[in-house]
Amino acid sequence: MSLQKPCAYCGLPSDKRDKEHVFPKNLYPPSKAGSKIQRLTIPACNKCNNSWANDEVHFRNVLVVAGDPTTPVRIELWNTTVDRSFSQVDGFKRLKDLAEQMKPVNVSGQDRHMVYPGNDARVVRIIRKIVRGLSYYHDISWPLPDERIFVDVLKSRV
Repeated sequence: MSLQKPCAYCGLPSDKRDKEHVFPKNLYPPSKAGSKIQRLTIPACNKCNNSWANDEVHFRNVLVVAGDPTTPVRIELWNTTVDRSFSQVDGFKRLKDLAEQMKPVNVSGQDRHMVYPGNDARVVRIIRKIVRGLSYYHDISWPLPDERIFVDVLKSRV
């Protein structure tokens, strides 16, 4: 019988152990499949591993919409995984969730809509997950409860 490390998120032992990507795998377009950062994995129980799936997709979609529209990685993500995700069974809900994050603003005399990732609870949840995963990976402290992770929102215009 092999000893498995406990879940990096909850610390509980489990017979079935998955490998969880510290940084959501869906953040990387096909052209970045060989990234070493993308390959950072940690042990996670099925319950923890599966609990972030929908939020990770939302996290990716929000970051893609909030990002610079001319960035090659953003364009590739939009043209591949993001656009394709809207045609899935839950695609309408994903699109609706994203549209709800858009806020009307006036930039240089033009009306636009912007997304503020730090104001989205699901985005903040994934940021906390990443911090928890990095804490485990670097053997800093684990399991690290969400209450110990402070996520701040940028209050000034970049």
